[in-house]
Amino acid sequence: ILIVLTAGVIALTATARAIVPGWLRGTIERVAGEAIGREVKIAGAFDLSISLTPTVAGSDVTLANAPWGSEPLMVRAGRVEISIDLVSLWSRPLRIRDVVIDDVHVLLETSSQGRGNWAFETKPGTGRPAEPSTRPSFSIERAAVRGLELVVRARPDALPFRAGIAALDGGVDSATQMIEV
Repeated sequence: ILIVLTAGVIALTATARAIVPGWLRGTIERVAGEAIGREVKIAGAFDLSISLTPTVAGSDVTLANAPWGSEPLMVRAGRVEISIDLVSLWSRPLRIRDVVIDDVHVLLETSSQGRGNWAFETKPGTGRPAEPSTRPSFSIERAAVRGLELVVRARPDALPFRAGIAALDGGVDSATQMIEV
């Protein structure tokens, strides 16, 4: 009986590891894309570690630019990794333990009508408007960006301004609640 139960657990775990990441990748792309009105794509490897602090990691992550943009992509990231506190999904606010983004290129530009590509086409909510809250809906405990290139184009005919950051790491000190960078 013990051997059969062990084999069942192993088979169930292997099946979940094979099915859940593919389903979750598609769900993340769809929900994020619908929320901001642009295509979000995870074209590379995708992994999920299951624990009380699950981690989702994807490579070759992109966010489409505005239709009028000078390039098809607004954001390209070589790798994005996010760890959340599973219990906070029910207790709110959502606690994001870690966000790590590697090799990211961000293009910020303004159209000839003065509209920024960072203004997303969000869908209006249905039903009653939410009551304003003094509590944030999520918190990020630690964030790291490595290899950032920022390109800013103030006007379509302007030369782009480029800036980069080799590495930036910040987090909230649990004892003082101060941000350490």
